[in-house]
Amino acid sequence: TAGFASGRLPCLEDCLTAMLMLLAFGVLLQEILASIHDENLADASNIPEVPLFSYQNINLPEEHIPYFLHNNQHIATACKQDPHCPYKKYLKKLKSCWGYEKSCKPEKRFEYPTCDYAEAGWANTVEEAQHVFWKQADFGYVKERIDEMKTHCRPKAMGDSSLECSRYLQYCRAKNLYIDLRSPKRNHDRCLTYLCSLKCIGDTNSKYHAKQFPLSCSCS
Repeated sequence: TAGFASGRLPCLEDCLTAMLMLLAFGVLLQEILASIHDENLADASNIPEVPLFSYQNINLPEEHIPYFLHNNQHIATACKQDPHCPYKKYLKKLKSCWGYEKSCKPEKRFEYPTCDYAEAGWANTVEEAQHVFWKQADFGYVKERIDEMKTHCRPKAMGDSSLECSRYLQYCRAKNLYIDLRSPKRNHDRCLTYLCSLKCIGDTNSKYHAKQFPLSCSCS
């Protein structure tokens, strides 16, 4: 009996040691899980209740979203930080661009025109025909007009006039302009009728003083 008991003591000691180790591991695991739970609660408390941007106002086809985010980096930045942003899958395509942007790389721009042949008298090669079409009937045309933009009225304070125009006045952006229609100047080359009568407001010390800006009406 003594031999039987002494033979089983090492096994009993090993079992007790294993049980103590399991108990210690269980307590440690419980503490780790509790810590993770607390961290998750803290992270959840940092999630904003409302989106950082009104994404529902972006009324665009899904395939246009990467190009929109490329041209609106502040919205892309908000989307990266916002768990409510529905466009996170497009953040990997932020280099996608239409082609008129200064930051646009040729290989990342929107579909480039494809020509099957070059028309005689218009282009000598297919590549030249594609480039001419892109510049005259695609986003290349937009790029050229943007590059031509010239500022005629620069606002100095809120409410002042602003005016930007491309060459030949084909495209203009304006705010708070005054048009004097009492004796509008007309020209023979069918330029826009009242462009010579436009005046900038607010570019002198007097807020309501109107000053005619140096805009050529020759359309040349």
